[in-house]
Amino acid sequence: MHTSAPSLSDRLKPRMSAWLLLALAPVAMADGSPWYLRGGLSWVTSSHEHLTDEHCANHSPPALFGCSLGSDGRPIGAYGRLDDALGWDLGVGYRLSPIWRLELGYERIADRSFAGDANFLSVPGAQPVTGDLDTGLLLAQVVVDIDVGWERVVPWVAVGAGWARHEMDRMTYGFPGLAPGAVTVTADGEQDQFAWRAAVGVGLRVDPRFTVDLSWSYTDLGWMGSEAGAATIVRARGTRTLEIDGTEAAIRNQAVRLGMRYQF
Repeated sequence: MHTSAPSLSDRLKPRMSAWLLLALAPVAMADGSPWYLRGGLSWVTSSHEHLTDEHCANHSPPALFGCSLGSDGRPIGAYGRLDDALGWDLGVGYRLSPIWRLELGYERIADRSFAGDANFLSVPGAQPVTGDLDTGLLLAQVVVDIDVGWERVVPWVAVGAGWARHEMDRMTYGFPGLAPGAVTVTADGEQDQFAWRAAVGVGLRVDPRFTVDLSWSYTDLGWMGSEAGAATIVRARGTRTLEIDGTEAAIRNQAVRLGMRYQF
């Protein structure tokens, strides 16, 4: 019986399988399972925010601030910042090779207070603005470990992208120069935003399973804001409601994080 010679692809398949096993074997043999859990605490700070209209020229519903310059020569809005806050994160990671890792995690920063001042025209005295914000972030990132020849200390860099949800409570604009208790209270709001991050850090390997991470990150979280809706206006002559358009402000965070990795 005549038997045909094996094809080129049939001859290459065993070799390709062997090469793949050899490529993956060093990670599995040296480090055990490629999967690990991660968690940490972060101290988060942000730059100054400028709360402005989504559409400053809108009339139906009307914009809260408008497109004019305010009493200080800047565009009318609310200028201030979110206070520093403690955040936490949990996630899972997978080591692709001795230097490349993939991570997916969820982060939460709750009860951040916004404090600032508005600059409406023809309003005497201070114009304090306050509100609270909760932020959740689902982030995937690529991490590169940098081999510097140290056995237990490994620097790394990371970039990532994901999805942020901002939940803003009702914002209160105070006008004590008009009358005691004079305020305007806007609607609350939920914003779903694209987010991205760049980070640098260093891992300290405590034992074969546990690694401590110390890192710094910059995160662009998109925009927070209030939704279009009813605003409550309280003045000396009474209280009324008015439909107004939404407001928004960009959020850019910096954070220092202390974390832990546990490898299976």
